[in-house]
Amino acid sequence: MSINMNRLIRLYVKNWSVENIKKNIKKNNPSVMFGLWQILYVILSFPFAISEGNYADLITPVVYFLIFIPISFEIFSLNLNTIRLDKIYYLCPMDRVTRLEFIKKSYIFRVAIHMTLYTIFEIISVLILGFNPLVFVYIFVNNLILSMIVLDNKYKGSTFYVVFSIAFALLTNMCQMGILESGKEHFISECVLYVLLIIFQIPIAIKLNRNIRRQMVAAVDYEE
Repeated sequence: MSINMNRLIRLYVKNWSVENIKKNIKKNNPSVMFGLWQILYVILSFPFAISEGNYADLITPVVYFLIFIPISFEIFSLNLNTIRLDKIYYLCPMDRVTRLEFIKKSYIFRVAIHMTLYTIFEIISVLILGFNPLVFVYIFVNNLILSMIVLDNKYKGSTFYVVFSIAFALLTNMCQMGILESGKEHFISECVLYVLLIIFQIPIAIKLNRNIRRQMVAAVDYEE
């Protein structure tokens, strides 16, 4: 069975189908529920800003929107876009090598889609608040790490690392947006944030990435 872009797109779209979202909501999957709540919270913050009558105040909710939406989107997708394929793909005439290749390509496709979305939001923030290369690179790295996250309940410590990585990205991205919004140089703050990124976020990302490779190999065989 050949692996083409159309097949990858169909799989990704299917994961985001209303039916799949409803199924995960019925299961009370925490990532889906919390991600949905976050998205609704950010969207609903706009009317309160507009009701103040000062449209200059919209900058603050827009900044928070740019921070929260990518992170909320990633939380929301944790249970929707998994490494393991639907049952139908294990019934298809596909050998183990081809199936592993399909799993890898579907994962890479998902990361690419998410990074495209996150980069668009980051560019919008630059257009609103101005360009700062240190801020831009930092948020880009955070978003790249988030886009690569896959939840695996079978791996000891996976949930803790995923939650920590998301919380770290949220808090540090907020700090970076604050620096960008101020329009001033914050060299010491940037140094502290980059040290924290190197000490905490990047090692956790490496650990999670190793686990993702193990998940891919395990996902070759069907499990109930």
